[in-house]
Amino acid sequence: SMPFYVDRVLHELATDYGIDDVKGRGLRIYTAIDLNAQDAAARVLEASLASIEKRNRKLRNHDPELQGAIIHLDVPTGEIRALVGGRNYDRSQFNRALSSKRLVGSLFKPFVYLTAFEPSLSGQNITPATQVDDTRFILKRRWSEDWSPRNYDGRYMGKVSVRMALEHSLNAASVRIGLACGIEPILKTARTLGIQTELDDNPSILLGATGIPPMEMAEAYSTIARQGSRMPPRAIRFVTDDRGKALAGAGEVKPVQVFPQRDVYLLTHVMEGVINRGTARPARWMGFRKSAPGKTATTNDKRYAWFIGFTPQTLALTWVGFDDNDPTGLS
Repeated sequence: SMPFYVDRVLHELATDYGIDDVKGRGLRIYTAIDLNAQDAAARVLEASLASIEKRNRKLRNHDPELQGAIIHLDVPTGEIRALVGGRNYDRSQFNRALSSKRLVGSLFKPFVYLTAFEPSLSGQNITPATQVDDTRFILKRRWSEDWSPRNYDGRYMGKVSVRMALEHSLNAASVRIGLACGIEPILKTARTLGIQTELDDNPSILLGATGIPPMEMAEAYSTIARQGSRMPPRAIRFVTDDRGKALAGAGEVKPVQVFPQRDVYLLTHVMEGVINRGTARPARWMGFRKSAPGKTATTNDKRYAWFIGFTPQTLALTWVGFDDNDPTGLS
C-alpha cells in the first residue's frame, strides 16, 4: 500500500518544492507517515471489502472489483498519517484517495448546517433546537424541470429539530434549511473550509450532487475538527539535498482561524449525535466507545458509501464504490 502514500509525496514535491523528477538527485524526503497506521489501513480496507463481497454474490462477481479508499490525518498538525487509494496497488495504480472526483452526497450537509448557524452568513437565527419541516416538497423552477429532494428511505418525519435533521441526514429538511440560507453563502463556507473544486450553484448541491476528491473532503472536515482553524494536509515534513541542506518548500504552515469557533462547536456537538443515535450508530455496535463527531453519506442509487469521523486528535475518511460508477447497493 506504500506506493499510494508515495503518490501524495510526489505530488507535494512538485507543487511545494517545484521538483518533478526525484531520480539521481540524492534527495532525502522526511514524511509524516505512520507505518503501523498505513499497514493497518491497507489490511482493514482489503479485509472489509472481501467480507462485504463474501456476503453478496452480485458484488463478488462484479468486474471491476469493489474498491475503496482510506485517509487518516493527524488533526492538530494536518499531517497525513496513512493514505490508501485502493485495495491492491499491484492490480490497480489508480489512486482513488487523491485523484477521483466522486459524488459526495450527504457529506456536503455539514457545510449547509455550519452556514445556518452563522447569522452573518445565513441571515437566519437557526440553532440545533430550531424546528424544521421534513415533508416532501417540490421546488418549481422556471428554466428547468421541477425538483423534489427525496429522503433516503422514502419516509418523512414531519416537524423535526435541526439536530435530528442532521443526525438522521434528512434530505427534505436539509434542503429547506439550505434554501433558507441561500446557496451562495453555503458554497462560500465550503471554499473557506478547504474545498477547491468548482461548485455549481444548483439546489441539488445541497445534497452533494457534485464530485469532489476524498482528499479535499478530508481537508475541509479537518478544518471542522480543529474548530474552524484551517491547515492544508501534508505528507512531507522537510526535504534535504545530497549535502544535507534543507530545501525551501511551502514554508512553515501555520493554522488560520477561518470560521467562527462558536458555530463549529455547535456543529461538532450535533455531529456527535450521528454516531450516538443517527446514521453512524453501527460504529457503537462494532465497539467504538469514544465521543466523536461523524457523517455518513450514501449517494443516489446507492452508488457510493462514505464515512468521515474525527476526534480532536485523529480524522479518518473512508469511501467505497466501483470505478465504473455502478451502484453498489451499500449504505
